[in-house]
Amino acid sequence: PEAKSSPQPPTDGITALAYLPPDATTSSSSLVASTSWDGSVRIHDTHTMTLVTSHFMEAGPLLSLAVVPPPPQDSSSSSVLVTGGLDGSVRKFDSATSTVSVMGKHTGSSSSTSDAETSAKKVGCSCLVALQGPYEGLVGSAGWDGMFHLWDSRKTTT
Repeated sequence: PEAKSSPQPPTDGITALAYLPPDATTSSSSLVASTSWDGSVRIHDTHTMTLVTSHFMEAGPLLSLAVVPPPPQDSSSSSVLVTGGLDGSVRKFDSATSTVSVMGKHTGSSSSTSDAETSAKKVGCSCLVALQGPYEGLVGSAGWDGMFHLWDSRKTTT
């Protein structure tokens, strides 16, 4: 296959890519989401080679990405994108409404960590995964703090 450049690429390196699942009107998806060191999440249509949306996430550089598909029984919902930031934040982006909410944050602390050690720790959220099956809607995150968290993407947060 021939390599093609995406239109309106990020201003810094891409850190993660994920195809969005097909919606109720299509049998396949041509939408791919990406995160970047420039702090933005983008959705490109690989069929039409266009930028669908771009949103600055206010978390500094973005390190990770997960796509939470809509529940199978809800054909009116769209996928939710979850990003992990260098600042340790886990944020969800609803592409249908362009709204962002913070699901949680890696803090670098544990019960055995002193305050001095916590402030010196790196907290970036470097890995995200959307769980499936009976755990649908949950997102797992892991970070530079050595911690693993589970977040419920269905809950409303700010």
